[in-house]
Amino acid sequence: MLCEKYPQHQQDLYHVFIDFKKAFGRVWNATLWSTMRHFNINANLIRMIQNLYDMATSAVYLNNSIGDWFRTTVGVRQGCVLSPTLFNIFLERMMTDALNDHEGTVSIGGRNITNLRFADDIDGLAGMEE
Repeated sequence: MLCEKYPQHQQDLYHVFIDFKKAFGRVWNATLWSTMRHFNINANLIRMIQNLYDMATSAVYLNNSIGDWFRTTVGVRQGCVLSPTLFNIFLERMMTDALNDHEGTVSIGGRNITNLRFADDIDGLAGMEE
């Protein structure tokens, strides 16, 4: 829709598409906790979620055999209903930092938009090439 509307108004529209591969597995837990504190999420809620992850262990299953167990400090749990929200909190901090000085916004309905996000996909938008 944006690609159709902007040329009609004789305006340029530039996109950069980002798709994070294996995104949930790349979230550093320590960074997630500090990011949650940065966004003033309730400390008790952070502590409860952190407790779910602090003692998490994993093992590799290969050729009908389970390997040694090890602690995991990276990644949010696949299939957990909380994981998409945790990933979005982590991503929000990255995007906020990345776009801090970004001036190339696109106006949609009177609001300035720099990006559109869904899960681990990002469409960066700009009205100029830089």
